[in-house]
Amino acid sequence: MPKAEPAACAIDFANNRIGLNLGGRTYFSSAEDDFVNRLYRRSRPLEAALVNSPRCQAEGCNADLTNAKHYHRRHKVCEFHSKASTVITAGLTQRFCQQCSRLVVPNVPLYFF
Repeated sequence: MPKAEPAACAIDFANNRIGLNLGGRTYFSSAEDDFVNRLYRRSRPLEAALVNSPRCQAEGCNADLTNAKHYHRRHKVCEFHSKASTVITAGLTQRFCQQCSRLVVPNVPLYFF
């Protein structure tokens, strides 16, 4: 009767990663991926971040939007002027359209708004 031989293919669980995302592929980042991501990551000097802080684009407002909600920073308008009926920007009377999130010059007389 032959002797039982030890298993020739031992499984190394330390080096194998098993993703439990069933039904889809699981990708693990490697050290090379991390290196590439660090290369393409945007980095700004501290002075540039302070000089280019977001401001409200309404005339005479100049409100600092660094601590404002993301919505107001993205559209460069403070909370007060986003809710105002009209805003003067670049010499034009405009209103902030909440549907398209932009300052627009109204095509119709203002009394329709």
